Amino acid sequence: GETVKIREAVTLQNGKQIWLSFACRLLVRKRKSYCYVSVNDITERINSERKEIWQQERYRLISEIDDVVVFDYSPSDDVMTFSKNQVGRPPVEEIHPNYLESMENRTFYIHADDIESVRRNLLKACAAPCSGSLEFMGRYFCDDYRWQRIRYVSVGDENGSVYRVVGCIEDVNEERMLRNQLQRRAQYDGTTWLMNKDT
Repeated sequence: GETVKIREAVTLQNGKQIWLSFACRLLVRKRKSYCYVSVNDITERINSERKEIWQQERYRLISEIDDVVVFDYSPSDDVMTFSKNQVGRPPVEEIHPNYLESMENRTFYIHADDIESVRRNLLKACAAPCSGSLEFMGRYFCDDYRWQRIRYVSVGDENGSVYRVVGCIEDVNEERMLRNQLQRRAQYDGTTWLMNKDT
């Protein structure tokens, strides 16, 4: 008697992936067993649910900070979308196809020394749902390289397959400079300004 329900991704012969919902129920009547199975294509519903989830996450990121670049990466087609929301400037949206494939060409935005670190974090986010952050030298906000921080979260389905990576990039140059200045001050004695022996 109990109905068992399963949702599963299925790849068709043409390579297209669809989602199916299976509802199975075993009945016994007059010593005979009957198995009833209902199969429904729920691809549209799954796509709609996914879109709503990542739109909510994207909106949350945009609303948290005024001076920010929000990004939205689709691993299935390797397309990155940047939405720049800077104070005093109109919002700008940029779409970059073949993003990971052509990562070495991103030095206009990401310093060459940091490209591999950014790539590793994006690949990690695509492998399984997770969240993280990293600091890098970039120029998403101005013409010169400055310290910037990426915060990201990857959104996956019930099977753990990541279908979106969303996040934001913020300028943390002043914060980083202040931190470095405080670390340098900590290396010196406050009275004599001689270097501390244990640093």
